[in-house]
Amino acid sequence: MPPISSRCWRLPKLRAIALNGIGLDELSDASEPIFSELHASLQRLSLGGNRLLQLPSSIAGLVNLEELAVSLNRLEQLPDVFGNMRRLKRLHIAGNRLKQLPRSIGTLQLRILDVSNNQLIGLPGELSSMPIETLNVSNNLMVSLPIWLPRLRNLRRLVASHNLIEAFPPWLAGCKLLEHVSLASNAIV
Repeated sequence: MPPISSRCWRLPKLRAIALNGIGLDELSDASEPIFSELHASLQRLSLGGNRLLQLPSSIAGLVNLEELAVSLNRLEQLPDVFGNMRRLKRLHIAGNRLKQLPRSIGTLQLRILDVSNNQLIGLPGELSSMPIETLNVSNNLMVSLPIWLPRLRNLRRLVASHNLIEAFPPWLAGCKLLEHVSLASNAIV
């Protein structure tokens, strides 16, 4: 499928758009930024189930975006400017090829972070200051959970199943609001 031109986005009152499973290979960052017409209005963007290899840096121009769903693509990295999306509360990037998250993600105020089904071996310490309530890191390559998890003072749900975790992390006791923990299908003995 050819990239979507920015001319298609000139809908000034558009709050949410879902372009899931339509065969997108790329979002163009051509002469005019693809999201320039939606920067003030768009709050939810869903691009899951496509074939995207990367997100354009112009996505950071969506200054009012609260939810971004780009699961089930072929993303290997997130743009460094990702941290500029200050209003982002929910980020779904499951089922990609991510090996690491950019440090700039630590400037966000995420409540939900789903990075399941990637190739992560760890999480950047910059995440420790976020108000995350739900963290899903299942189906990655993590051998342990970060020792800074108790700093996630709002953490209520932690899903870390299907990793390579070898021991139950004792510091989870410091997560005072935690209601649900899944460490199923790990190597815990």
